[in-house]
Amino acid sequence: MTRTFRYKLAYFGIMACTLLIFSAIFDIFSSLFHAPLARFGGFSILIAMFFVPGRVLGYYWRDLLTGLKLLRERKYVESEHYSQKFIATIRAHPWRKKLIWLGSAAYSRDPEAMALTNLGAAQIELGQFELAEGNLEDAIKADPENPLPYYNLGILHTRLERAEQARAAFDRARELGFTNSRSDRIVRASQSRFASRDGHGDTRFPANKSVEAEVGSRLAGQFVVKLINDSTTPMGFVATILQDVFGKTRTEAVRIMLSTHHSGEALCGVYHEDEARAKVAEVARRAQEEGHALMCTAKPCFAETKIALGH
Repeated sequence: MTRTFRYKLAYFGIMACTLLIFSAIFDIFSSLFHAPLARFGGFSILIAMFFVPGRVLGYYWRDLLTGLKLLRERKYVESEHYSQKFIATIRAHPWRKKLIWLGSAAYSRDPEAMALTNLGAAQIELGQFELAEGNLEDAIKADPENPLPYYNLGILHTRLERAEQARAAFDRARELGFTNSRSDRIVRASQSRFASRDGHGDTRFPANKSVEAEVGSRLAGQFVVKLINDSTTPMGFVATILQDVFGKTRTEAVRIMLSTHHSGEALCGVYHEDEARAKVAEVARRAQEEGHALMCTAKPCFAETKIALGH
C-alpha cells in the first residue's frame, strides 16, 4: 500500500465523516432548538467548527492557492510568481508548514514540495525546461514520496524527447500511487475548488503593484516567437530553420518541429522585439525562397501567458 493510497483514504474519509457529522449535528440542533435565535446560534457554532480551519489555512497559504488557481487557468507567468513568493515565505516562516494539519492532502503534506511542483509545471509550459527540471527535483528532495513531481518530470522529458527518462519518471509516479484515475481527478477537482475559493491574490498585475516590477521587468520588451504549422512545408526544412535561425540543436529542432506538427504551433524562443521580428522576417524570406508556406509569429509575452499551451 503506497503512502498516496493511505492519504487518499484519509482524504475521502475526512470528507465523508465531515458530511455525516455535519448532517447529524444539524439534525440535533433542529430537534433541540425550536426558537429561531437559538437555532441560528447553534448553526453558527457548527459552521465555525467545520469551516474556520479551512479559512485559516487559506489565509496563510494564499500565495500557494493563488499559484495553483492561476496554473489551472493557464496563466503560467503569474502562477510562477505566486509559487515563488510562497516558497520564499514558507522558507522564512517554517512554522506555516504545520498548518497542513488544519486540512487534508492526497499526495503530499509538505507545502514547499507542493509549491515547487506547481512552479515546475508552470515553467514547463513557459518553455523554461532547465528551471522546471531543477524545481521538480527540489520538490522530490523535499518529499520523495510525492508522485506529482515525478509525473511532471515525465511530461518534461517527453517534450525533450528523452524517452527512457520519461518512462522511468511516469513509472515512478505510478509506483507512488498517481495513476490519473477517477480518484485522482476527483482530488484535483476538489483542490481546484479550494484554490478558486481562497486563491484571491491580485492576478491582474496592475501598474501600481510591485508584482509587475518583479515579473514585468523580466519580460519587458520581450516577444514570444512561435512556429505555425502548415500542411505543405517539409519537416526537414522546418528542422533546418530551427537550427539556422533560432540556434537550436538537432534534438531541440526535431522536438519543436514535432510539437508544431501535433499542436498546430510551438514555442521557438523569447526575444527582444527587434530580434524577434528579425527572426520572423528571416523565416519568411527563407521560406519564400524555397517556395514553402512556413510562418512564424511574434507576440508580447504578457499576451502569450493566456494562451493554452497544453498540459
